[in-house]
Amino acid sequence: ESPTQLLSGLPGFMDGSNNGAQHLTALVRDEVTAPHVNLVPMAYPGDLYLYVAESVWTEIQHIVNTYDKSWVQDANRYIDNLIELKKRLSEAEQNSDLRKELVDTLAACRQENAHLADLASPVFWSRITSAKDRRKIVKRNVMTLPYGGTPFGLGQQQIDDAKKHGIELLLYMEHKWGSYMGRLVYENCKESLAKPMQLLSVFENAGRAAEQEGRFLSWTVPLTNFPVVDDYTQGIVRRIYVQYGPPVGTRTSTGYYRNTLQIHISFLEETEPSKGKQSQGASPNAIHSLDAAHLALTVHQADFPMVTIHDSYGCHLSNMDQLFALVRDTFVQLYESDPLQSLMSDIDGDVSGIEYGSLDLKLVRDSEYCFI
Repeated sequence: ESPTQLLSGLPGFMDGSNNGAQHLTALVRDEVTAPHVNLVPMAYPGDLYLYVAESVWTEIQHIVNTYDKSWVQDANRYIDNLIELKKRLSEAEQNSDLRKELVDTLAACRQENAHLADLASPVFWSRITSAKDRRKIVKRNVMTLPYGGTPFGLGQQQIDDAKKHGIELLLYMEHKWGSYMGRLVYENCKESLAKPMQLLSVFENAGRAAEQEGRFLSWTVPLTNFPVVDDYTQGIVRRIYVQYGPPVGTRTSTGYYRNTLQIHISFLEETEPSKGKQSQGASPNAIHSLDAAHLALTVHQADFPMVTIHDSYGCHLSNMDQLFALVRDTFVQLYESDPLQSLMSDIDGDVSGIEYGSLDLKLVRDSEYCFI
């Protein structure tokens, strides 16, 4: 009996290829980014992470090449000394005299070479030569950019993830070098992902304007007409004075005794817009709302059972051919409605500085790898 004739109740799934970046790319119809997020037919799958990694390390090498050879030698010597000290420190017993000595030596090394700390950042990262390792390093940064990633946040990700990649060199990375990489990825994406990054700034500026006016961003998602409100609130904070024990001394200039505490309490019964949340949340919430609209359109038009998890679409294997075509068709339907103009009208976004691309959205229907 043919395997294709066997009964199965198991669902198969297909996921978006870097889904947040796919939505940003479709919004501005960016033909440059489209192949890297598989919105156009390709012989082989595009890889946004590898694309950004190659761009970042090209820039790193360019920076290192501008250094005087003696600077590079000094930076490499400093890096080697730090690595050796950190290796010995990791092998030393806890609370031992040797460990205390190594901690002091490491601190002294950093202090003596403070002038090399920044210089050594690109030299350190230039030691990563494997394309696979480079891709690992930028992956989380690139993945979170559409969802409100900041230079600081990307740097913190580098610090947090350094020991998770299985790359020995990163076990000895200085925090300063991790922060440097996060900032470099962010700045590099302004060039390598120019149009999507411009759009992120538009969302952020619209959120900042809403904050200044004391209002919440709100919009209606095209086609589904789902209402969205960035209802970020916080309790109004008031100062409260609490005296503990009998009065001590005489009253101070504030009118309270010395044993009086001044505390700040957030009254959740009385709220005000949260500071910074509108600008931080505008882009991720807009992308998520479009992602949800795509999902709703797909489920609504499917005439077979489905299960979904964010940008992952599942169905019985016998219906997979139908889902393969449907998920692409609904994506095209959503973006042919020009949701960007609708969104910008609702949130008063200024797209006058946005450069639109020439991506033909109909090509998504023929893309084998946009949802796989």
